[in-house]
Amino acid sequence: MTGCDLMDNGTTSGFTQYGWDGHDFLSFDKDHMVWVTPVPWGESAKNRWDQQTDIIQRWKDYLEVECIEWLRKYLEYGQRELRTVAPVVSFTRLGDSNRLSCAVTGFYPQAIEVNLWRDGVVIGETLSTGILPNHDSTYQIRKWIEFDPEDQAVYSCRVEHSGMKETLVVIYEPKSRSQVAVTVGIVVGVLVLIALLIVAVVIYKKKGRGESDNNPANVTSRILLSNPERSVRDQMRQSLKL
Repeated sequence: MTGCDLMDNGTTSGFTQYGWDGHDFLSFDKDHMVWVTPVPWGESAKNRWDQQTDIIQRWKDYLEVECIEWLRKYLEYGQRELRTVAPVVSFTRLGDSNRLSCAVTGFYPQAIEVNLWRDGVVIGETLSTGILPNHDSTYQIRKWIEFDPEDQAVYSCRVEHSGMKETLVVIYEPKSRSQVAVTVGIVVGVLVLIALLIVAVVIYKKKGRGESDNNPANVTSRILLSNPERSVRDQMRQSLKL
């Protein structure tokens, strides 16, 4: 059996040992470059192997250099391949269609569980793209159903993945309700503003008409126009008196 160790502080170690009939037979001491045996009947083999200095040097180089290099490569590969990345989930209605879609992307590793639910009951018949690769070595999947936008049931998308500690539940919130509320609020505000403007214009016109009606010149003219013959007689009488 042969192996090597790479510690967190950067130090390394390596070992090579052989067994026989369920017992330790020979092991290599790379620091002293000798073979060690724990049993008396291994001494003859130890003495012969200690004479093979070229093989001893190759074992030392392998345990201190080559084995450590391979170990680092395996560790880097494992960190890259065994990492976990949690998914990003969106659960929305696609445009004005009757399609309700749950998009899950950016997750790693590939294994994932995605289910659509209606009022707490899993929907068995769903359409799916299947798991597809992303450009950054993560994965994506999308599942959708055809539904009635007027349905008042609670729809949810539930995702289980090793990158998350617990199941992620995303509830569908119809945009139409919020949009209707905003639209109604805007319409009401515009109507109120128009009503206020109309009231202001009416008040302004009435006020202007009232001031013109109280003007003395206007009163005189109105009297003259209402009885022109009497006005002429009064003027003639006034001139005779003079």
